[in-house]
Amino acid sequence: MKARITKTVLTSFQEAFSTDLTSPSGLRWNRWNGCTGTRSREAGDVAGGCTNSGTYVVTLSGEKYLAVDVLVALHRAQHRTTAVSV
Repeated sequence: MKARITKTVLTSFQEAFSTDLTSPSGLRWNRWNGCTGTRSREAGDVAGGCTNSGTYVVTLSGEKYLAVDVLVALHRAQHRTTAVSV
């Protein structure tokens, strides 16, 4: 169920999601998700859905990811510093 988060996927996450701790999943859409009908989400909508076990899952490009993993990956990418060799 859980797809691997690579650098390419992380870049897609940064374009698609923003962190928001007021959201139940901790994520919000930055843009329209490309779906139509009941699966359509606009910018600013809560990203992901709750499973029967209570965990949140987000889908991007047909792959499912645990919302907490996406949240952690975005947080780490945001606070990552470049190493400077002396």
